[in-house]
Amino acid sequence: MTSVSYAHRPGKHIQRQMVIDACRRLSPLGPLTEYRYVGFGGREFVDFELVRRSLGITQMISMEKDTSGEARYRFNRPFAEIEVLMGVASDLLPGIDLAGPRIVWLDYEQSLDEQVIDDATLVARNLRPGSMLIVTINARPPTRAEGRVESLASRVGRERIPLGVTDDVLAQWGTAVVQRQILRDAVIRAVRDRGDNTFFQQLFNVQYADVANMQTYGGLLLSPAEVEAYALCRFDELDFVRTGEEAIEIRVPVLTLREILHLNRQLPRQSGRALDVAGLPEDDAEAYETFYRWYPTPQRP
Repeated sequence: MTSVSYAHRPGKHIQRQMVIDACRRLSPLGPLTEYRYVGFGGREFVDFELVRRSLGITQMISMEKDTSGEARYRFNRPFAEIEVLMGVASDLLPGIDLAGPRIVWLDYEQSLDEQVIDDATLVARNLRPGSMLIVTINARPPTRAEGRVESLASRVGRERIPLGVTDDVLAQWGTAVVQRQILRDAVIRAVRDRGDNTFFQQLFNVQYADVANMQTYGGLLLSPAEVEAYALCRFDELDFVRTGEEAIEIRVPVLTLREILHLNRQLPRQSGRALDVAGLPEDDAEAYETFYRWYPTPQRP
């Protein structure tokens, strides 16, 4: 992953906080301290910091494809328990133990392709029930409308593209919608083929744009014996959880510190009480109200 400050990727920052908030609720399925985290640390290991400090998970594996920078990655890891593995995920994942409770976040910069699908399905086939699989991919459509379907077909195979998808369908966030369908179908098929009655419960369907359109799809692998424990997690209380086709789009308005502090003093607002927007466009104020709990506060100059 590219190392970029929260100041330049506020959508990513908010998405990370949402994922962590959801993971806090896994305890009915098993003690969080028994989970292991597998992801891509990059040079800053931001996800790993959050997982350790917010969830108390100490056993973590970071997969880094930039083999020329091995010494730098090992130097930058924030905790000694992080095991750094050098190489691409498709080569490393078959050797990673997925038998215990795991949170696996495959956080790519690339668009959906066969590599992403193969990695996600390998994890889905091998994760223990009660574990979480999350996949983040680029969702930016090609600039030129002509040839969008061909571009997608070259990456994932024409047979995976749902009927009725056209170049126009893939415009704007349409690419994210179709990529989610393809990835969802592949993951569900991989889980079903396990033959152990495990099923996949979607929790994340997120879209955000900092530098480029990005999307995150993910959820839990569950066995029939864990249905009651899953209910105790109360994921339905989280307003950002999405279990179906409708995505939550993270739209981050650009606000001054004074505007942020002014809005914060009114939030969460009581039912029926109007929000004093202090001259802000109402849609910006509403967007901030939706995501203010995770909004990265700018520092004073």
